[in-house]
Amino acid sequence: MSIMGMREWFRKNRVMMVVVFALLLVGILISYGRFGSSSTYTAADYEKMVEQARAAYAEDPTAPENVLAMYQTLSNYVQFLSDTKGDQEEIKALDAEAVGFYDEYYGLLAEEAKSAYQAEPNYANAYTVANYLFERYRAQASMEGMEGGAAMQAEVTNWMIVAMGHKVDDDRALLAENPTDSVTLADLGDAVGALAYYRHEQDGSYDLTASYQEALDLFQQAIDNCPADAEPAVLASYYLKKAECAFNMNDTAQAEELYKAALAAAPADFDANMNYASYLLNVGRIDECLAALEAYKPQISEEDPNYQSFQQYYDSVVALKEQLDNPQVDEENGGAENNESGAN
Repeated sequence: MSIMGMREWFRKNRVMMVVVFALLLVGILISYGRFGSSSTYTAADYEKMVEQARAAYAEDPTAPENVLAMYQTLSNYVQFLSDTKGDQEEIKALDAEAVGFYDEYYGLLAEEAKSAYQAEPNYANAYTVANYLFERYRAQASMEGMEGGAAMQAEVTNWMIVAMGHKVDDDRALLAENPTDSVTLADLGDAVGALAYYRHEQDGSYDLTASYQEALDLFQQAIDNCPADAEPAVLASYYLKKAECAFNMNDTAQAEELYKAALAAAPADFDANMNYASYLLNVGRIDECLAALEAYKPQISEEDPNYQSFQQYYDSVVALKEQLDNPQVDEENGGAENNESGAN
């Protein structure tokens, strides 16, 4: 997960995360992808595979590959039981056990990464620790709720501060050698903003203003110095970075202009279109969000690797629109309209 991606996930999902996990029956989707069940296997086959995985784990529970095998095997069995309409209580129990092994697996990786950082303190090693701990946070929050994952979230934040401190120093050194390099300018802007964000997460009294303003200036320098022969998506990405920063500063007017500038730079770019649509949804302009998605829809083919993500987002916005237009009636409250809704 990227610097911006992790920061954005924390910002957008703090409230919705528990709700989403509570709504899912099985397969909480915290991994980078399940391996999926196979119709060629029977319940007896899966039970045997689980038994074999348990035996290997019992022999050496500290081996990451054995812990991962437990997670994958249980996950596949859960998927099989779900597909074949198995017992829901068994499914829930096995899924919870799988998540526990997921947490344990990333715990082992995190400890290895911490040792690597102690041997060689740098951005890559610190960010690796943060990433592994982030996966543990998602697992623990899904099992125990946001309070259960709070301690792990704090550790993620601390390691992100360490990582971003290295990144800022590295990028400043690169920029000193080449002050007009647009890539380094944008990277430094992102790192400065991320470091400020995580410091604020660690200590709510930390003032973000100066750092966010520096990030805005760096993104503008990246825009101004973007080579004329650069791919349109590159210039669009700089506008998007600046737009996110402006949005985080609650300057929605500037953010909107920057999102539109990204679209103007690369009209068919997936990120430019989806970020603009997300912005419209975030500020409550759902009709305009749908219009933007409808305008982009003819430009993305089913062969595009981003097509599924687009379709899922589009369907979720359509569903949200239908819910808002046709609120359910709460009979217990005398027919009062239930207008509760949420979106990422």
